[in-house]
Amino acid sequence: MFSNEEELLSNQPDPIRYNDQILYPEKVRINNEYVKNQNFFLDLKIISYTILGKRLREEWAQSDLE
Repeated sequence: MFSNEEELLSNQPDPIRYNDQILYPEKVRINNEYVKNQNFFLDLKIISYTILGKRLREEWAQSDLE
């Protein structure tokens, strides 16, 4: 999801504030949704998508930040 985090932060006037107020809460939200939905097949899907450089289509894994 945040493979371009450095780029996102470098484009902000206050990167620390952006990280604390925008990125970190979004990461926590995604992690909480993962915990609610976790299962073996989702883990395999995440691993394979990561290797292939693809994005998950699950709604909870999406963000308006990009």
